[in-house]
Amino acid sequence: MYRIYDTLKVFIACGDSQYNKALAEFISCELNLEVIGISETHKDLIRNKKLHCANLILLDTSFPDNKCFDAVNHIFYHNHRQNIIALTSEDKPMCLESIILLGFKGVIVKDRACDEIESAIKMVVKGKMYFSIKVEKAFKRHTAKTK
Repeated sequence: MYRIYDTLKVFIACGDSQYNKALAEFISCELNLEVIGISETHKDLIRNKKLHCANLILLDTSFPDNKCFDAVNHIFYHNHRQNIIALTSEDKPMCLESIILLGFKGVIVKDRACDEIESAIKMVVKGKMYFSIKVEKAFKRHTAKTK
C-alpha cells in the first residue's frame, strides 16, 4: 500500500453481519487497514461516534431498513467531503445513477468486493471515482441501448 493509507480508517455499514465480519477481516488482514467501526442498521450507523473519525465508509445501498439515503445525508451533513463507496447488489443503470448523484465516490458490486476493494480504495482516496467492472459493463449496455 502507498503511504497515504497509513492513517486510513475504514467504517463498514452493511445489513449482513457475516458479510461485515468477512469484509472487516479482509480489509484488516489483507490490506492492513484499520477498521474502526461496523454497523448493521441505519440507526446504529448514525449513532456511532466512530463514524465521523473514518476517512472511508463502505456503505451497503440495500440496508434492511431502507434508510441508505438518510444515512448518506447524515454523513455528508457532518462531512461533505467524506469518501463513501457503495456496496451494492444492483447493476441497474437507474439505481447506479442515483448512487452517483447522492455523492458516492465509488461503486462495488458486493459479490466482487474482495477482488476490487483495494483498487477502489486507491482510486477514491486519490480523489477519483471507482466503478466495479460489472457496473461499468451495465453502464455500457445501457448507453448502447439509449443511442
